[in-house]
Amino acid sequence: MHCYIGFRHLAILSFALSNPASAQYITGARDDKATRVDSIFRAFDRTDSPGCALGVYQDGAIRYARGYGMASLEHSVPLSPRSVLDVGSISKQFTAMSMLILEKEGKLSLDDPIRKYFPEMPAYADHITWRRALSQTSGLRDLWTMWGQTGRTFAGDTVDALNVIVHSAEPNYTPGERYLYTNTGWILAAQAVYRLTGKTLAQFAEEKIFGPLGMRDTRFLSDRYAIIPNLAESYGPRSGGGGFRIVRSEYDGAIQGPGGIHTTVEDFGRWLNNYDAATVGGRDIIQTMTTPTKLNNGSPATSGPGMAYAIGLTVGTLRGLRVVAHGGSWGGFRGHFLRFPDQRFAVATFCNLTTSGPDSLAAKVAAIYLGDRMQPDTVAAWTIALAGQPRVATSAATLRNLAGVWRNIERGEVRRTRVKGDTLVSIEGTPIRTFGDLIGVVAPAAGKPLAFTIRRGSETKTLTITPDSQLANAKDSVKRYVGKVGVAQADVTVHEAVGFGEALSLGWTGTWDNVALVGNFLKQLVTGQASMKDMGGPIAITQASVDAAKSGASSLFMLLAFLSVNLAVMNLLPIPILDGGQIVMNVAESIKGRPFSMRTKENFARVGLVAIALLFVVVMFNDVRRIAGTAMGFLSRIF
Repeated sequence: MHCYIGFRHLAILSFALSNPASAQYITGARDDKATRVDSIFRAFDRTDSPGCALGVYQDGAIRYARGYGMASLEHSVPLSPRSVLDVGSISKQFTAMSMLILEKEGKLSLDDPIRKYFPEMPAYADHITWRRALSQTSGLRDLWTMWGQTGRTFAGDTVDALNVIVHSAEPNYTPGERYLYTNTGWILAAQAVYRLTGKTLAQFAEEKIFGPLGMRDTRFLSDRYAIIPNLAESYGPRSGGGGFRIVRSEYDGAIQGPGGIHTTVEDFGRWLNNYDAATVGGRDIIQTMTTPTKLNNGSPATSGPGMAYAIGLTVGTLRGLRVVAHGGSWGGFRGHFLRFPDQRFAVATFCNLTTSGPDSLAAKVAAIYLGDRMQPDTVAAWTIALAGQPRVATSAATLRNLAGVWRNIERGEVRRTRVKGDTLVSIEGTPIRTFGDLIGVVAPAAGKPLAFTIRRGSETKTLTITPDSQLANAKDSVKRYVGKVGVAQADVTVHEAVGFGEALSLGWTGTWDNVALVGNFLKQLVTGQASMKDMGGPIAITQASVDAAKSGASSLFMLLAFLSVNLAVMNLLPIPILDGGQIVMNVAESIKGRPFSMRTKENFARVGLVAIALLFVVVMFNDVRRIAGTAMGFLSRIF
């Protein structure tokens, strides 16, 4: 293995050093096949684009590896075989290895029910084994889907994750009945490692896997703020124009198990070699990880054409050759690998661009090296034939019938489809990004011709539209007209009916979430993170109720529920005359062995009344201060 930097004289060398794309590190011989591989990645091999790091492996060694595109557009750092990238769900095989090592050490069994290690799980978890949880046949609902359905933002740590998982009312299906991809079992596996060993998955994997294999640049990310040498940034295309934007996940470093591995194509070669050498785990574990899982009816857990899920890996055939594979995505990172055990050959494509398509790239690279031993590529042939067929004209009315909000019953996911037409770019040169931007330009321009710039496919067109002049409010003493163009903002609120049991579960979860919210605010008051100025009284509650009522009955009832929980929690504070104070007094009397005197109780009650009165004064003062601030702001805009 050696590095090639082509040059004929000093001038060319100087140009290479100043041009990041020309200074790519290349490992292995750049033979004819490598040249053909380079052509596959030609679109990324630029100084103004993210791209991919490629690893081609043969007989336990790197045959060809290099980077295409930039690891950092900001700092002009090119991708290389030593660039560190997040590989998303490719991480699952490392979590699987960790669990199987624990099984080999006698700390668990794949056939144990997960509830043995998570007694807080509902009763249905008694019928879900680790084998099902690690083979995508458990029926466990996916954490990310459940988080998305709540409509809330989470800190994204393990506590949040487990709270959502253990309150999931039921599985998607009977365990072992079918295959359905989910990340939840892997989150539980990572937590099981901690509960059984006292070590995080990151610590355990470093000790048992990465260290022994010499994978010095590989880790489970446990700190999103950690400084990682050679770490690539991740990107996606900038919407509405050329260029790129940074794409990150707000949950980076928060949850391990289903993802979180940061590695290089160089290090990943050491891991791939372990499937043959079995240095870590042993051949029995390797066999378990690469054996297709069987469903209850004895058929394989089919995950795609010719593929079935094993334990953290998919196994099957690709164009007639046995293959082991997995893909992954996280933030803007995308990754895929293919391992052909009979040929002792593998390909890994780790990319830092959302639209990179690493799975198809890996398949094309494999075809260059193994094409003479593969069957004809019927999938590619079908794709080409389909693309050559004439498009069928479909009326707009037919397409509109397919637009709407749709729910995937199996996954519980909600998706919205719409008929895609023109994209409004700007009006009179003013960029339009939101519906509010459109109103801000159109409303003051009643009866005035405006230049609307739209994007239709790959073309940009300019249309002249004159907004209608409509009376803003007939009741005003001074008539005011505004411009309108017949466009309304779509209402995408989704109402979903659930069963009685699930409704109880959701209600219970919502109640405790509100309790936690109130408790957290009280904690912040004590620690100084929140101010007494943040509290509101009757006027603030009235204003919030009016706003909620305007949004609909659902919003109003949610506010009332929150206020009820708020009052219940406040009533439990250890303040005399409240229930919390009475509880404290009863406990104190039990410890003392006799009741307090009537005079003492009266004094306690007076202290409580004073405390409540002071609290009422504070919140009323806050209400008045807010009203005064609003009034002053209004007057300042007038005068």
